[in-house]
Amino acid sequence: MTQPTAQRPVPGRVKALVSFGADDAPQVIPMVLQARWFVGDEGNQITVVGPVTFEEAGMAHIEDTILPIVREMCRLLGIPGGSFLLCVANPGAASQLDVGVKIEGFSADIAVFLALLSAATAIPVPPTIACTGHVASLDGTVHMVRHLAEKIAAAARAPDISALFYPSITEDPSLETFADRELDRVRCALLDSDDLLHAIAVGNVHELVRKAFRSAAVLRGGLLQGFYSSDQQNETDPSPFSELTAYLRRGGGQPFEDELGRCLMAGDRGAVSGLLDLYAD
Repeated sequence: MTQPTAQRPVPGRVKALVSFGADDAPQVIPMVLQARWFVGDEGNQITVVGPVTFEEAGMAHIEDTILPIVREMCRLLGIPGGSFLLCVANPGAASQLDVGVKIEGFSADIAVFLALLSAATAIPVPPTIACTGHVASLDGTVHMVRHLAEKIAAAARAPDISALFYPSITEDPSLETFADRELDRVRCALLDSDDLLHAIAVGNVHELVRKAFRSAAVLRGGLLQGFYSSDQQNETDPSPFSELTAYLRRGGGQPFEDELGRCLMAGDRGAVSGLLDLYAD
């Protein structure tokens, strides 16, 4: 597997793979989503800016399904209410598809979800990760999207992508609507890209968060945003996301003392100082 160019992780920034054009010749283009979170301003819950936007049904789905999940997780983490600004861009998309690109369908759903949650929690997603998948319900199930085989192939060719999160093709009940031939193409694409790409199947956002957020980043985000705690919390809350947010509260399985010890053993004085400053605050 080739090593992608080093990039700096930024909270709220996630790559998405979306497709345009006819089913027999789709064009897959990587998009960069950058979300920002503004505490206290709940007037416009989410505003999309930039050269790439979502068509009406897609935007309504973000507001009615994805945003409520993120808000519920923020509630459980004790993060105060606020609003999001979401910019979707690709420097080459305007020249390839003309100015004023609109994303149709739901391929960018899990990337939008990760970008919003990352912005609110200050937990960055590794910059060489890309996503495609449909958040199909308020409990966070992830379903199949169109042109998945082409998206896997495109991710494998991209020099700045090392891993792709995609909908599981074994757990998704919506697969009954997809022809066996399409699923066979997906399996072939996975085999063909095996040496070039780490393809990670997810059936819901619970799996996605645990696999996309690194433990050390979860710990630092929790310290920065004030939701880190070694105590057991939210375990009895009836929310379907109580267990997941409890995992985030506990530093993603990385206790503060363990991460501090790791940084000390590595001789990383800057990381040690940064952790102690965050803990003291």
